[in-house]
Amino acid sequence: MTKETNNEMLTLIEKALKRSALQARETALQTNTPIVIKVDGKVQHVKVTEQDIKKYRESIKDAL
Repeated sequence: MTKETNNEMLTLIEKALKRSALQARETALQTNTPIVIKVDGKVQHVKVTEQDIKKYRESIKDAL
């Protein structure tokens, strides 16, 4: 695999992960459950709001 092909693959993977994170947030909002994330080495349960989703969607618009 060439370096260019590898970089393209990594870019596609990164975009897919961003889209799945968005989907997880949307599902958490619909089911009224928190998402579980790791921040600074600590596991946290975070409640998701519509505003959070809009903000995250804007931050990953290159992956959509």
